[in-house]
Amino acid sequence: IELIGARQIEKTFPSALRIFILPPNVAELEQRIRGRGQDSEEAISRRLAQAKTEIAAADEFDLQVINDDFEEALVNLESAIFTTKR
Repeated sequence: IELIGARQIEKTFPSALRIFILPPNVAELEQRIRGRGQDSEEAISRRLAQAKTEIAAADEFDLQVINDDFEEALVNLESAIFTTKR
């Protein structure tokens, strides 16, 4: 969900575990978006600007998982979900 939605969930469900999944860096994110070949230059610019805003707010979340290696990110997510008591 978007950052605004995550903030609303925090207010409604304060004990919810909030996990932010982020790319290794903005350059990698741009490469991934461009690699899909689905977005116009304008859409890519908008998505990257939004991503930078959201990444800047990552510290608001309980856990940040870097999606660099899928298997490692999955293990980190599963560990957080199944071992965290709220």
